[in-house]
Amino acid sequence: MINLDYNTLPLESLGPTVLTIGNFDGVHRGHQELIRTIVHESKNPKLTSVILTFYPHPVTYFLPKEKIHVICSRNYKEKLIAKLGVDAILTLSFDEKLANLTPEEYVKQILIDKLNVNTIWVGYDFTFGKNRKGNVRSLIEIGEKSGFKTRILSPQRDHDIVISSTKIRELLLEGSVDEANHYLNRVHIISGLIVSGDAKGRILGYPTINVNVKEGLIPGHGIYSGVVEIESEMYPTAIYIGRRPTFQDSDLRVEAHIIGFQGNLYHTDISIGFLNYLRPDTKFDNEHQLIKAIEKDCSNTQTDFDLWQSRPDSPSFIP
Repeated sequence: MINLDYNTLPLESLGPTVLTIGNFDGVHRGHQELIRTIVHESKNPKLTSVILTFYPHPVTYFLPKEKIHVICSRNYKEKLIAKLGVDAILTLSFDEKLANLTPEEYVKQILIDKLNVNTIWVGYDFTFGKNRKGNVRSLIEIGEKSGFKTRILSPQRDHDIVISSTKIRELLLEGSVDEANHYLNRVHIISGLIVSGDAKGRILGYPTINVNVKEGLIPGHGIYSGVVEIESEMYPTAIYIGRRPTFQDSDLRVEAHIIGFQGNLYHTDISIGFLNYLRPDTKFDNEHQLIKAIEKDCSNTQTDFDLWQSRPDSPSFIP
């Protein structure tokens, strides 16, 4: 997949394109269907499939004081998109200049002049241009005048649920990682650098890695079953997210006990996948109660991991 530079477009080698536009945060099942559609359509006649996306998320421009819980980083998003077979991706900075383009200017300056659009696929609720005045109907009308085709993808549903990034964010923040995985069609991961801790886990008999998370939405507080990959081998992993009320900590901790692994991982990067929510974060009266709870957490983690590995329809782990 080629990463396009807006300033060097148009490229003669790009040729006519079939493209889609969106934030694609999470690259969930709905996004995957849209992307597979343009990849398929690019085969005959020969077109170049292009993703037009944005960084940072447009919400950070319109609502700078509002925290946006991004599901995955820009780099991880591009990796997931590349796996779907897209030819090229163009990432635009969402700034004042872009936000103030009228729908007609948006189409002319970006889709036609820069990307030589032949066909565009968008979701049913697509909006664009200044004050979001452009919509599916206006895009169709502009396309008819300008000579490109507009195609609309209906909402992707799972039973009565419309699959969306908003829904997946809500699920992750409430701890429902297994349901979020179902909509993502993969195991949700967070990534970061393993840093030194205070060795409390080791003292209790369950050494943990402490992760300074740099990428991925951190799920809600609690204990989870999960998985990590180390040197091409998968390990069941019990994950803790919280402020360790038993030890009266105040800082948010992301810790993981990797079952069956022995080795030094300090100062290396790691990706941790979430399988299931096990229990809420709890303040225990003594270390004995905590150890018994950790024993059960590890047993449940091993069970979830074995089931995940044995089922052919399990969500995949993509680090």
